[in-house]
Amino acid sequence: MAFAPRLPTLLALALLTACAGRPLQQASPPVLAQGQAQEPAQPQAPLGREPDRAAFKAVLSGSQLSPAVSGAGSGELVAALDRNTGLLRWKISFAGLSGPVRRAMFHRTEPDGKPGAEALPVGRNVTSPYEGRASLAPAQQADLLAGRWHVRLSTARNPQGEIGGPLIEQR
Repeated sequence: MAFAPRLPTLLALALLTACAGRPLQQASPPVLAQGQAQEPAQPQAPLGREPDRAAFKAVLSGSQLSPAVSGAGSGELVAALDRNTGLLRWKISFAGLSGPVRRAMFHRTEPDGKPGAEALPVGRNVTSPYEGRASLAPAQQADLLAGRWHVRLSTARNPQGEIGGPLIEQR
Protein backbone atom coordinates (compact mmCIF):
# COMPACT_ATOMS: atom_id res chain seq x y z
CA MET A 1 0.00 0.00 0.00
CA ALA A 2 1.57 3.29 -1.08
CA PHE A 3 1.62 6.23 1.30
CA ALA A 4 0.08 9.16 -0.57
CA PRO A 5 -1.80 11.70 1.60
CA ARG A 6 -0.54 15.04 0.21
CA LEU A 7 -3.13 17.43 1.71
CA PRO A 8 -2.42 16.33 5.32
CA THR A 9 1.29 16.78 4.60
CA LEU A 10 0.82 20.32 3.34
CA LEU A 11 -1.42 21.11 6.30
CA ALA A 12 1.12 19.68 8.74
CA LEU A 13 3.91 21.73 7.18
CA ALA A 14 1.78 24.87 7.31
CA LEU A 15 0.86 24.20 10.94
CA LEU A 16 4.48 23.55 11.93
CA THR A 17 5.56 26.78 10.28
CA ALA A 18 2.66 28.80 11.68
CA CYS A 19 3.02 27.46 15.21
CA ALA A 20 6.70 28.26 15.27
CA GLY A 21 6.25 31.70 13.70
CA ARG A 22 5.86 35.15 15.12
CA PRO A 23 2.84 37.31 14.37
CA LEU A 24 3.30 39.30 11.17
CA GLN A 25 3.68 43.04 11.71
CA GLN A 26 3.27 45.68 9.07
CA ALA A 27 5.54 48.70 9.15
CA SER A 28 3.90 52.12 9.29
CA PRO A 29 4.51 54.33 6.26
CA PRO A 30 7.32 56.84 6.88
CA VAL A 31 6.40 60.40 7.79
CA LEU A 32 8.17 62.77 5.39
CA ALA A 33 8.97 66.42 5.97
CA GLN A 34 7.75 68.83 3.30
CA GLY A 35 9.97 68.54 0.23
CA GLN A 36 11.75 65.40 1.50
CA ALA A 37 12.03 62.60 -1.07
CA GLN A 38 10.98 59.09 -0.10
CA GLU A 39 13.81 56.52 -0.11
CA PRO A 40 13.42 53.45 -2.34
CA ALA A 41 11.70 50.50 -0.68
CA GLN A 42 13.93 47.78 0.75
CA PRO A 43 13.48 44.28 -0.71
CA GLN A 44 11.39 42.00 1.46
CA ALA A 45 10.89 38.27 1.70
CA PRO A 46 8.03 36.90 -0.43
CA LEU A 47 4.65 36.62 1.27
CA GLY A 48 4.19 33.35 3.13
CA ARG A 49 7.93 32.89 3.62
CA GLU A 50 9.74 33.96 6.74
CA PRO A 51 13.50 34.42 6.40
CA ASP A 52 14.10 33.09 9.91
CA ARG A 53 12.26 29.81 9.15
CA ALA A 54 13.19 26.89 6.93
CA ALA A 55 10.80 24.07 5.98
CA PHE A 56 11.96 20.58 5.01
CA LYS A 57 10.41 17.43 3.59
CA ALA A 58 11.69 13.88 3.23
CA VAL A 59 9.92 11.19 1.20
CA LEU A 60 10.79 7.87 2.83
CA SER A 61 11.31 4.59 1.00
CA GLY A 62 13.71 1.66 0.93
CA SER A 63 15.00 2.63 -2.50
CA GLN A 64 16.44 5.88 -1.08
CA LEU A 65 18.76 4.02 1.29
CA SER A 66 22.32 2.97 0.52
CA PRO A 67 22.28 0.05 -0.01
CA ALA A 68 18.69 0.05 -1.25
CA VAL A 69 16.11 -2.08 0.58
CA SER A 70 13.11 -3.65 -1.17
CA GLY A 71 9.81 -3.70 0.66
CA ALA A 72 6.40 -2.10 0.97
CA GLY A 73 7.47 0.53 3.53
CA SER A 74 6.93 4.20 2.73
CA GLY A 75 6.48 7.43 4.60
CA GLU A 76 7.05 11.12 4.84
CA LEU A 77 8.65 13.58 7.23
CA VAL A 78 7.95 17.32 7.36
CA ALA A 79 10.04 19.63 9.51
CA ALA A 80 10.49 23.31 10.33
CA LEU A 81 13.69 24.94 11.60
CA ASP A 82 13.78 28.26 13.43
CA ARG A 83 17.07 29.70 12.19
CA ASN A 84 17.31 32.10 15.17
CA THR A 85 16.81 29.62 18.01
CA GLY A 86 17.92 26.39 16.30
CA LEU A 87 14.64 24.68 17.24
CA LEU A 88 13.75 21.90 14.80
CA ARG A 89 10.19 20.48 14.88
CA TRP A 90 9.13 17.47 12.85
CA LYS A 91 6.25 15.13 12.11
CA ILE A 92 6.81 11.72 10.56
CA SER A 93 4.25 9.28 9.15
CA PHE A 94 4.92 5.84 7.70
CA ALA A 95 3.27 2.53 6.83
CA GLY A 96 4.06 -0.92 5.43
CA LEU A 97 7.17 -1.68 7.49
CA SER A 98 8.15 -5.29 8.20
CA GLY A 99 7.73 -4.68 11.93
CA PRO A 100 7.90 -2.02 14.65
CA VAL A 101 10.52 0.71 14.38
CA ARG A 102 13.51 -0.26 16.51
CA ARG A 103 15.60 2.83 15.79
CA ALA A 104 14.83 6.16 14.09
CA MET A 105 17.66 8.61 13.49
CA PHE A 106 18.59 11.72 11.60
CA HIS A 107 21.99 11.15 9.99
CA ARG A 108 24.56 13.43 8.43
CA THR A 109 25.10 12.72 4.73
CA GLU A 110 28.74 12.64 3.64
CA PRO A 111 29.88 14.72 0.63
CA ASP A 112 29.99 11.55 -1.51
CA GLY A 113 26.29 10.93 -0.70
CA LYS A 114 26.96 7.98 1.61
CA PRO A 115 25.34 7.81 5.05
CA GLY A 116 27.38 9.50 7.74
CA ALA A 117 27.35 9.81 11.49
CA GLU A 118 24.16 9.87 13.50
CA ALA A 119 23.12 13.48 14.08
CA LEU A 120 20.00 13.23 16.25
CA PRO A 121 17.46 10.63 17.38
CA VAL A 122 13.97 11.05 15.91
CA GLY A 123 12.52 9.84 19.21
CA ARG A 124 11.80 6.84 21.40
CA ASN A 125 9.13 4.26 20.59
CA VAL A 126 8.44 5.89 17.23
CA THR A 127 5.01 5.00 15.85
CA SER A 128 3.08 6.62 13.02
CA PRO A 129 2.33 9.48 13.21
CA TYR A 130 5.06 10.82 15.48
CA GLU A 131 6.03 14.39 16.35
CA GLY A 132 9.28 15.60 17.87
CA ARG A 133 11.47 18.60 18.48
CA ALA A 134 15.06 19.34 19.38
CA SER A 135 17.45 22.25 19.64
CA LEU A 136 20.24 21.95 17.09
CA ALA A 137 23.84 22.98 17.58
CA PRO A 138 25.17 25.52 15.03
CA ALA A 139 27.10 22.78 13.16
CA GLN A 140 23.93 20.64 12.94
CA GLN A 141 21.96 23.62 11.59
CA ALA A 142 24.66 24.29 8.99
CA ASP A 143 24.62 20.66 7.80
CA LEU A 144 20.80 20.56 7.65
CA LEU A 145 20.58 23.85 5.72
CA ALA A 146 23.31 22.65 3.33
CA GLY A 147 21.23 19.55 2.47
CA ARG A 148 23.46 17.12 4.35
CA TRP A 149 20.84 15.38 6.52
CA HIS A 150 18.67 12.33 5.95
CA VAL A 151 16.36 10.28 8.15
CA ARG A 152 16.40 6.51 8.53
CA LEU A 153 13.94 4.11 10.23
CA SER A 154 15.23 0.66 11.21
CA THR A 155 13.36 -2.54 12.08
CA ALA A 156 14.46 -5.96 13.39
CA ARG A 157 14.47 -7.32 9.81
CA ASN A 158 16.42 -4.30 8.51
CA PRO A 159 18.64 -3.01 11.34
CA GLN A 160 20.62 -0.72 9.00
CA GLY A 161 17.41 0.92 7.81
CA GLU A 162 14.17 -0.13 6.18
CA ILE A 163 13.05 3.25 4.87
CA GLY A 164 14.68 6.65 4.75
CA GLY A 165 15.26 9.72 2.66
CA PRO A 166 17.05 13.08 2.46
CA LEU A 167 15.62 16.20 4.07
CA ILE A 168 15.01 18.65 1.23
CA GLU A 169 14.45 22.32 1.98
CA GLN A 170 11.12 23.54 0.59
CA ARG A 171 11.67 26.99 -0.92
